[in-house]
Amino acid sequence: MTSSKKRIVWIDTAKAIAILFVIIGHSVSGQARAVIFSFHMPLFFIFSAWTSRFSENPAQFWSNTKRSFKHLIIPALIIFLIHLLISCIKMVGHTSLPEWGTFFARRGLTLLFSSGVKTEFLGMEVPALGIPWFLIVLFFCRTFYDILQLVLKKNFWVTGIVAFLISLAGVLIGRRLFLFFSLDIALAAIILIWFAPAAKKTLVPENSPWLKAGIFLAIWILCFAVPYILIPDGEKRYLEFASRDYPLFPVCFIGGAAATMFIAEVCVLLNRLSLPFRLMDALNYLGRNSLYMLYVHCFDYYWSSLYTITDNLYIQAVLRVVIDIIAFIILMLVRKYLLRFRKKAA
Repeated sequence: MTSSKKRIVWIDTAKAIAILFVIIGHSVSGQARAVIFSFHMPLFFIFSAWTSRFSENPAQFWSNTKRSFKHLIIPALIIFLIHLLISCIKMVGHTSLPEWGTFFARRGLTLLFSSGVKTEFLGMEVPALGIPWFLIVLFFCRTFYDILQLVLKKNFWVTGIVAFLISLAGVLIGRRLFLFFSLDIALAAIILIWFAPAAKKTLVPENSPWLKAGIFLAIWILCFAVPYILIPDGEKRYLEFASRDYPLFPVCFIGGAAATMFIAEVCVLLNRLSLPFRLMDALNYLGRNSLYMLYVHCFDYYWSSLYTITDNLYIQAVLRVVIDIIAFIILMLVRKYLLRFRKKAA
């Protein structure tokens, strides 16, 4: 699958808003976290597929898969190796040889499972991979869907039915065990990939955005509330992919898709306003480069002392967002000058 060359501005806005909420969601707890987690991962799955062109033939599939591997798996591996190197440096001088062996065995399993939360394998605790789990899952999820729509010859409704059954299988598997490379999550999310072209054809966000925003908001609220009515206290009531919590599937996915479309309509409306200080330009730039912001977020716990100066989680979230934006700007400036230097060298 390849990305469309013509950018959809409101999707850039939505991705910018979503990546900021990812940072906030990882900083707060309670209902604020529940609301954010109910939509932020579905949004990225859906809009990633929305802007992709899936393969027409096997040759194009292999070309697209290589490109996707380069843009998703390679960065995840680099982030993993940087964290591994930092951990090794911290351990030098006070770690025995057997401890080094255990350390590398556990980190190898971390990469093998690519899980956003810790797990266990053959009696050994496997540390979480952290945020890069999403890059790996997105790669496999889109690749699986690309194979599916090729095999089923792009039969839209048959593909949708099979995608739903695969998602159901992924949900059921994830409740019992974690597959290598978080493949159970990739299977569970595949229906969201199918939803993107379906919504693109029938739910055009640019048409009647006020009306549809109200409808999608109502569906989101209903799907978010139902688990709190039917699920007992003490059990997870909101969607969280990393920990394999899919309350009342497929209700939680319907809510995530409705929230995504609500945000799409809001972003269409935002881009029709004349906001001051080039705010939309800044948001859309962040959205176009949301993966780089995600890379920054993968490392921001190294400077956590800068945003944990207070016990108030909401102030921490705001400080974390501001500091990550500053780090993002620095990263993009460095990238800009490196690209310029490479062009001159060529």
